[in-house]
Amino acid sequence: MLLCKVEEQLVYTKNEEGMAQLLEDAFSSLKVEFGKAFKSLIQSYTIPDIFQLQKFFQSLSRRSFSP
Repeated sequence: MLLCKVEEQLVYTKNEEGMAQLLEDAFSSLKVEFGKAFKSLIQSYTIPDIFQLQKFFQSLSRRSFSP
């Protein structure tokens, strides 16, 4: 959605400085949105979930994979 808005604005922006500013603003917005999503994802995990994941990865590391 954000990329569509940026694309529309780029069509109407004729100079390079304007385009560069639009792209900078878009990437800043993406970083903010990614940060919010990542924070939400991390907060959704509970301590027991993290311990379960740790056990799972430990069990994987103990297995030997032979062809």
